[in-house]
Amino acid sequence: MNPYSYKWQMYPGLIPLCHGDMDFDSDPKVIEAVLSRLSWPLTYPPPYRVSGVATTLSHYYQDAHGLTVPEDAFWLAAGCLSQSYQVFASLLAPGDEVLYWKPAFKHVPGAVAAAGGIPVPLPVVDRELVREDLERLRGPATRAVYLVNPHNPTGKVFTEAELRTVSEFAAAHDLVVVSNELHARLVWEGGHTPFATVDDAAPQLSITLSGASKSHNLAGIGGAFAFSLNRTLLASVCGPAMHLCPEATSVQQAALAAAYGGDSPWLRETRGRLRSARDYVCRELRAKLPGVVLSPPQGTYFLWVDFQSCLRPGENAAEVLRRDCGVTSGAGPDFGGTASQARLSFAAQEDLLRQAVRQITDGLTGRLSGGGPAVDQPTPAAAQPTRTH
Repeated sequence: MNPYSYKWQMYPGLIPLCHGDMDFDSDPKVIEAVLSRLSWPLTYPPPYRVSGVATTLSHYYQDAHGLTVPEDAFWLAAGCLSQSYQVFASLLAPGDEVLYWKPAFKHVPGAVAAAGGIPVPLPVVDRELVREDLERLRGPATRAVYLVNPHNPTGKVFTEAELRTVSEFAAAHDLVVVSNELHARLVWEGGHTPFATVDDAAPQLSITLSGASKSHNLAGIGGAFAFSLNRTLLASVCGPAMHLCPEATSVQQAALAAAYGGDSPWLRETRGRLRSARDYVCRELRAKLPGVVLSPPQGTYFLWVDFQSCLRPGENAAEVLRRDCGVTSGAGPDFGGTASQARLSFAAQEDLLRQAVRQITDGLTGRLSGGGPAVDQPTPAAAQPTRTH
């Protein structure tokens, strides 16, 4: 058991598939950079715009996406979540409305509501987004669009055409697009399209939030960045931040620079592991629980599942998975979904993931066929992840 992991300490005896981190060692390239930084006194770091970190990020976007982002267009902070709250605190007046896609990570509508705004949900659907979907929900108080791409919890990756639709909509109505691209480097087919690249208007009407905490398993270090090519917009959100949204520390800067500085064999290998894990979980759930509703995620390491066919009236999927299958999940209502829905993370070691899937399929099949729960608790050995390299 990882003694420094929230989920492994908070859910003893259960297999936790409920949180947004991986049960893998982090990128050794990043760890080496952090250890190197720790060999020096932990003084206040130089500003990130002159320390080389912003230069590294600028080169990354140029090389990976052909997007020119000047070094002074970046804003580094301690975390993506705090940045999102700061952005909306700066953008919104009480009563302003923000469109977002539902289901959603709770801090998406939470950041809007904390600023006195009103989050207005759009449904995530399988068909392609069209302009009418946005126009239908726009009102006189609409001020911004909060786009999470790749999307958490469904794993949807918005197409270039969909992103262009969002940009054209925002430009037509003088809206700001806040594009959260924290899972950008975890896309399973094709590649990620940054919102700021889709047309000439997008980089001027948007601010992008991102970082390496998901792609490189750095939740325990943190660190994130934002950028906008609209200098007025960038100044309006990061200028008032001050100590409300602290800048990235020296260790966080070192981690970000390593994560975005050149090739990462670890990231390539990890993406392969996660893609295989996704395919395995989807295949097993569909084969053994044919009534469940799921779509293989195009990005992220989350699977959004509707277990309605496996539940009795009034039951909550997350509670049933925990009680009858020995597995924890993200509860559907926590994402604005239904009680029959749940989010599962497949960023687990292969043996534990396979056991978790067996417990889910056996437990749900057994309870509906008249038998008792297939698993009361996983065996102690199942809840003891080992380090992987």
